Amino acid sequence: MAIRVWHAIGWIATPHLLSYHDLWTLDDLPDSTTPAVRSTIITDVLWNIWKTRNALVFNGLYITASATVRNVAANLRLWAYRCMSHVDSSFLLPVH
Repeated sequence: MAIRVWHAIGWIATPHLLSYHDLWTLDDLPDSTTPAVRSTIITDVLWNIWKTRNALVFNGLYITASATVRNVAANLRLWAYRCMSHVDSSFLLPVH
């Protein structure tokens, strides 16, 4: 499921990573976001993957990858309101 989430957001998880910490040091992600925004997105994706896993393990509730991605987007929208300026928040919200 985690791989499907990373694919859905366009950041394909690479098999050579030895630790989730390595996500913060990848140079070849297909985007031009700032390090702070990238860190926020990575943290949000990992958090939602963890919540999805816990829902399955502890509650027997299967949450799809697409629902997990929607949860990521919802969190980013909420967090964008906490940004200092429109420029900061524009990178957190997808353009439609």
